Amino acid sequence: MQWPGKVKAGSSSTLVSATIDMMPTFCELLQVNTPAGVHGVSILPEIVGNEKQQKQHDYLYFEYPEYGGQQAVRMGNWKAVRMNLMKGRIVTELYDLSVDIKEQENVAARHPAIVAKWRPL
Repeated sequence: MQWPGKVKAGSSSTLVSATIDMMPTFCELLQVNTPAGVHGVSILPEIVGNEKQQKQHDYLYFEYPEYGGQQAVRMGNWKAVRMNLMKGRIVTELYDLSVDIKEQENVAARHPAIVAKWRPL
């Protein structure tokens, strides 16, 4: 991103965000209220270097009808994925993104309490 005088050249961010955050960000830039029912948060504080003022998501939820139906939730470093929702063979996988950013090792069997927490997605 380039924004002379606002974004420090060469800066980076580890903020977890999603496309749902774009509308609130644009609304804040335009100084208008975010419409009711929009669940994102403005990432403008992060963009301009005010990380301490940045609101964080409690979780991010995604749902896709492709591949037989999928759901995913990201909470902190954990990502739970449920697949085959419409095929009747639901599979739940769990990844610790702090050590497995490529989601190569399903650790669901080692963390049943975390999987159970998200099972009713």
